[in-house]
Amino acid sequence: MFIYKTTNLINGKIYIGMYSGKNPNYLGSGVYLRHAIDKYGKDNFVREILEDGIDDRKALAEKERFWINFYQSNNSNIGYNLTAGGEGIFNPSEETRKKISEGNKGKVRSEEEKRILSEYRKGMKHTPEELRKMSESQKGKSKSKEQVQKRKQTIDNWTDEKRENVRMKISNAAKNFRKKLVDLPNVTLVAIDCTDRINDTIEAFRKSSQNIKFGEVILLSNKRPLNLPRFIQYKNITNIKNINEYNLFVFMNLGYYIQTPYCLTIQDHAHVLSASAWTNEFLEFSYIGAPWPVIPNTYIANNGEIARVGNGGFSLRSKQLLDLPKKMGWNLREEQGWANEDGNICCYWRKEMLENGIRYAPVEIAARFAYENTVPENIGITPFGYHRNLPPW
Repeated sequence: MFIYKTTNLINGKIYIGMYSGKNPNYLGSGVYLRHAIDKYGKDNFVREILEDGIDDRKALAEKERFWINFYQSNNSNIGYNLTAGGEGIFNPSEETRKKISEGNKGKVRSEEEKRILSEYRKGMKHTPEELRKMSESQKGKSKSKEQVQKRKQTIDNWTDEKRENVRMKISNAAKNFRKKLVDLPNVTLVAIDCTDRINDTIEAFRKSSQNIKFGEVILLSNKRPLNLPRFIQYKNITNIKNINEYNLFVFMNLGYYIQTPYCLTIQDHAHVLSASAWTNEFLEFSYIGAPWPVIPNTYIANNGEIARVGNGGFSLRSKQLLDLPKKMGWNLREEQGWANEDGNICCYWRKEMLENGIRYAPVEIAARFAYENTVPENIGITPFGYHRNLPPW
């Protein structure tokens, strides 16, 4: 059994699927894909195998979900997948949801349909992401006088026992929320973004702030987004036009905007995955990023060490580390054509950093902190966050 990707050579759209048959010409069975094949012709589609030799059906479904998420092929602008994958679990795109919604407008359900739906929904639990979306959809909506009056009448008819039960549920829910909340008053959540991907960066702020209370939450950009949520502070910076300017800014100037003892850097493709994976042990170090793999003649520091911890896209940095390059009068070094800020911190200035008391986290700690690529130390671990690539397990 294997995972495959079918590509439309006309428009570049893709379809991810899993297959256990022997037909070498099989392109997939998705509804949108079949319509596209009928429209453009079978000769304009090619299939490539992404992963082969998968023996377990459950593992096959998990792999399909991973690759659909990786390529975002259930985004109608990118691909033909209707679902998030894994044995046909339906998770339609926003466009598909709108079409379904339009199709249901004006329909009147029978009492039997209502009863069946009610029974089906009993005991259903929404994920935090579903609850957030439900909350966002209701923001700005005002209830009619009839709705307010109906709600008031319902509450007026409650018995004393019912009122007490509701009060206790609200109280317990508040207590449980406070227990689950990770309090990080010494950490600033920060992102630098002067690109057209800034809406994705704002979404990364939302995801990273779920169940975590940071000391400050700051967006550094050359232009304030119109849709910036209230919990994010905006600070203006000179326009950063390319990756070289970004690296220079992070290495030399980021410390100026951070007042807390630590900062957590995020990007549009790098954010918190699991708040419950946080441990205060991370704060024992000056720098933590996702582990780097062992590659011959790569990630060699200026003191001879092989740096295993580096990636800066999602990283925890101490204020001491942020301020050190400017304080010491260092410059952004380029080695073998690379001038990345994380390479400067973890390799090109490592000797000097260590001499000034900077502590790098060991790879075992970094494996629990963030994921970027699979290495022996992070297999099977659910990390605190990620950069670019999601864990495949």
